[in-house]
Amino acid sequence: MTFCTYTVFPEREGYITASSMRTAEGEQISDRLNMVVIELNKMGEVLKKPVAEMSSLDMWSAFLGHSPNPDHRALINQMIGRKEALGMASTVLMNISKDEHERAKFRSRRKFETDQTSNMLTAEARGEARGEVMGESRGRKDERIKRAKALLDMLDIDVIAEKFELTSDEIEEVKKIK
Repeated sequence: MTFCTYTVFPEREGYITASSMRTAEGEQISDRLNMVVIELNKMGEVLKKPVAEMSSLDMWSAFLGHSPNPDHRALINQMIGRKEALGMASTVLMNISKDEHERAKFRSRRKFETDQTSNMLTAEARGEARGEVMGESRGRKDERIKRAKALLDMLDIDVIAEKFELTSDEIEEVKKIK
């Protein structure tokens, strides 16, 4: 089970998506291994329900996703009063939030995750900025041209073009640069 604060399945309604592993033909591989994604940002309708009508999963999801939000404090308090386990979780959460060391560890983990995400997005943006040449990154094509250029004095242009998957025109351009 994964709780997300962002949208994973934009095309799906509801905040719970359950799936199982299947073969390419659609046959279920195992009923023991399932994935459940809880999209906390899609809980709008659930948060409007009376607590008495909420399922246990509704309450836990609301607690995990919205307990820090003062706008939902009254609802969260009602759920805590109704479900003992939520009360215990709330107590642990309060104790952790009072402990400066625990807060520092949390902030450090959160900063690391944010940095990792930022690094990944930056790398993707750089890759996209380089552009694609017939499905191949610019850097790879530049490397093939560089190696082809080194062989110009030793081999025929057609052999180089075939070996490095370049056109004769591209080899002629490389020859001019030499």
